[in-house]
Amino acid sequence: MRFTFLSLIIFLYGQCVTAQSIEQQFPKYFKVQISNPLQTARESVLIVLSTEKLKKVKGFNAKAFVVLEGKDEVPSQYNENDLSKGIVFVLGKLAANESKEIMVRFH
Repeated sequence: MRFTFLSLIIFLYGQCVTAQSIEQQFPKYFKVQISNPLQTARESVLIVLSTEKLKKVKGFNAKAFVVLEGKDEVPSQYNENDLSKGIVFVLGKLAANESKEIMVRFH
């Protein structure tokens, strides 16, 4: 029981440290609104933030960024030599007519 309680405290502390670390490591950010205008839900939605749009973000660093949905990191990558140039990531689900705010942090 004591070991479980201690493990829980360490886990929760680790979550707080991780959140602070992301904000410290990537102090600059911008937000993007992703919307599903369809009347049906969508799964595995590929999102591409194009290089043209990213050029408008002052100081964006394609080599040091993280994509967040709320407090959860979304696996992402920056494509330079592909048809989908820019930040690329996949959202698991978007309900019908749903909008989500995504944050991209960078330094």
